[in-house]
Amino acid sequence: MAKTPIFTAIGGVFIVLMALLVFMGQRGCALASPVDSSGENESKELRLIDYPKSFGKDAMMVVRANATDIERASIEAIAKTLGELTENEPVIKKAAEVSEKDKANHSLILAGTPGSLALLQEVYDMTKAMKVTEEYPGENKGLLEILRSPWNNDRSLLLVAGSDDQGVMIGLLELYYLTLSKVEFNKSGGGEVTIKGVVKSSIGHSWNPQFDQCTTAPPILETELGDSYYLANICPYVSLLPGEKLINSKVIVEERGTPALAGEQVEVKGKIEKREVSVPLEKEPNSPTKMESFDVIVVGELRILADSNQ
Repeated sequence: MAKTPIFTAIGGVFIVLMALLVFMGQRGCALASPVDSSGENESKELRLIDYPKSFGKDAMMVVRANATDIERASIEAIAKTLGELTENEPVIKKAAEVSEKDKANHSLILAGTPGSLALLQEVYDMTKAMKVTEEYPGENKGLLEILRSPWNNDRSLLLVAGSDDQGVMIGLLELYYLTLSKVEFNKSGGGEVTIKGVVKSSIGHSWNPQFDQCTTAPPILETELGDSYYLANICPYVSLLPGEKLINSKVIVEERGTPALAGEQVEVKGKIEKREVSVPLEKEPNSPTKMESFDVIVVGELRILADSNQ
């Protein structure tokens, strides 16, 4: 699926980030749900789809010592967007500045590789978090995992761990998409719905309206009753592998040239809006246009169903 720069609202730093990712080639990111280190709150499972509820206050983002300028800019953009969402922008600290008091009093977001961020190794030693190595999840891949903080069971911990530096950047990009999607969903004024259907690619149509900041040809959801809706706000979902679910314990994402969701049976929770856009009357350049109305679902949660009967 073709992608366009999505970070104009945040500033030039993410335009640079997107330019970098164009040259990364194949990418992937594994998203995993937590294992409670204490066992006390096992019934209160944290899920990535619930992010950022646990980071609404007393949140801190940790930058590793050898972070690149783009990595730092990414973290700053995530913090700013998270602040817009929760009205409490996280504090950003260098790893060397994080004290034991910080660990106990804050919900932490850690970004780095095990070799470049000692705090990650501390987490691995104290919890059952999934360990990232040079071999797993693999070259240019990252792991996002949310769990209860081993320093304070009432605080949350979000790991953005990469097998290498590119994996860290890919993880940060996915986290930014996830954060931004919450902001966009909250801004939507449509009526809330839960709809099941099959995702169809709109690539190849004579013309496609633009409803999503991260796709140039937004997918279409077709229901069993024959209703069709364009899907918007799907940045965290466009690269899901078939059969994986963001709301479950683990999900792999990777960069693709075609809509990864095409052909999948899904359940979408979102808000239906009528959106008007200018439609060209002819295929020719500079064709006259007219305003046309479309049914759009602003996605708040999307899960791929195992089969059509689910």
